[in-house]
Amino acid sequence: MDQFFEQENEARKEADEKVTPEQACLKPGDFCVRNIAYLAIPIYSEILDAAACFLDGRKPEDLNDEELDEYKSTVQSYQEESMRFYRFTKSYSYMCPYGELGDIHVSTVTKKISKEEFLKAQANGWREF
Repeated sequence: MDQFFEQENEARKEADEKVTPEQACLKPGDFCVRNIAYLAIPIYSEILDAAACFLDGRKPEDLNDEELDEYKSTVQSYQEESMRFYRFTKSYSYMCPYGELGDIHVSTVTKKISKEEFLKAQANGWREF
């Protein structure tokens, strides 16, 4: 198990070294496209605020103790150095047209796109726009 985590840490460090300034600046409200070689399909993502998604319109003071602990853990995890190039997203492709929540490493982003380009891709069934 230690070897697995060591390999994961090394892979993350390698990916971190490949991040461009444009990729590093991606923030909630931005849109991007990724072309994952082994999938050979474009993946379109909306960058979200993980803590805001957790709250889902509520305020921290409205959470019960268990939810508040989980919320604080979410906020803290995205402040850790190891997460600096990860973004919480909702990502779409023609294989996943309704989207999937999760983290992406910004080094996988091919380019930042406008909301209009994102909507064009959606209208085109998440294929190239």
